Amino acid sequence: MSKAKDYESTLKRLNIIISRLYLGEALSVTELAKEFDVSTRTVQRYFNDYLLPSGFALKKSGKRWILENPVDLSLDQRSEVAFDAIENFAKSAGILDKVKPYLNRLKLSSIHNPFYAKLDMEKISEKLDEIAVIESGIKNKNVLKIEYKIENKRYEFSVQPLKIANFEGYWYLLGIDCKDDYFKKFHLKSITKIELTEKIFEISEDFQNRIENAINVWFDPYSEPFDVTLFADSIAAKYLRRIPISKTQVIEGVDCDGSVQISIKVTDKMEIKNIIKYWIPHIRVLEPKWLDDEIKAEVREFLE
Repeated sequence: MSKAKDYESTLKRLNIIISRLYLGEALSVTELAKEFDVSTRTVQRYFNDYLLPSGFALKKSGKRWILENPVDLSLDQRSEVAFDAIENFAKSAGILDKVKPYLNRLKLSSIHNPFYAKLDMEKISEKLDEIAVIESGIKNKNVLKIEYKIENKRYEFSVQPLKIANFEGYWYLLGIDCKDDYFKKFHLKSITKIELTEKIFEISEDFQNRIENAINVWFDPYSEPFDVTLFADSIAAKYLRRIPISKTQVIEGVDCDGSVQISIKVTDKMEIKNIIKYWIPHIRVLEPKWLDDEIKAEVREFLE
């Protein structure tokens, strides 16, 4: 196996181990060695040399490794810690520059969302260099100059980059257009050129939090969020408790049959409508009543 392939395999194995630890699994070194077709010494090194030094609260339960507090972090925090561990591996091996493309590819392929499981994820492997520039702009708050294709015409924008997001299978750069100081979503594959400038921008914590709470492309950071209360039966509840619809999700009650009542903040009804329809008959709206009535009317119209 080439070094490049070996690096990529190690990254993928670390991601698998981290994901399973956060799902509450107790992992056996021997079983993982058989699964990955490597030595037990190699698997033990994953835990001792890469995960533990990266701050993972791991402990032994018999002969198995477990995470002490697997539900204390949000999904984004889990992802951040996971990739910190993987980067720690790359840095300690002195190969971070070599594996950066594979790490970027791994980040792009690590979306686990049951609501969109049947949708094809847009392929943007040819955009990894541009993504690295965008990530730098987001991290250091540098304005980006981009050339953006709309139909057959190209337009130039100066953008304050806030986040790279995947909505329903499509990748977007979320940012503020410097020309009109308005929030916009730029389809990543439609960006034809990109340049990192030295101009620094600032963004309010409140606005940044609104961006972080976006569920899908329908969200509106300028609209005041409103509450939606849902009933989820035991089938949907299993997924919703493991992977929340959004960061604002709160479980307000749990019934003995495993069903739950949850509340979510949305900025537009379309943020939540298609998710509810996807889960029918396992989810229904409790509040607001107008949303429940609207969805029921649309379902009846479809069935007729």
